[in-house]
Amino acid sequence: MKPGISMEYRDKNDILATILQATNGGATKSKIISNTFLNYSASFEYLKILIENRLLEYSKEDRIFKTTAKAILYLELHQKITNLIEFPKVTENLLANFLNDRMR
Repeated sequence: MKPGISMEYRDKNDILATILQATNGGATKSKIISNTFLNYSASFEYLKILIENRLLEYSKEDRIFKTTAKAILYLELHQKITNLIEFPKVTENLLANFLNDRMR
């Protein structure tokens, strides 16, 4: 398995972010499928969404997908939201440990 990519359930936003990360700097459809663990038809649907929303551009001449400036912003915001969601888990664990220590 590739580092940083989990095979656990991924929601739509996680899949879109994974595709955008894979296409940063340019990628062929084969590379996208390989890096994101999507099949051909699923990757087609997600690429269509990204192109329609101007997060990806496709060069017919080079047969390469490339991220746009809007996509970079999306990735930054996605990471911030992911960090906000993960933060309460850490805080919850710290609080539980603190309370356990106090009760001994």
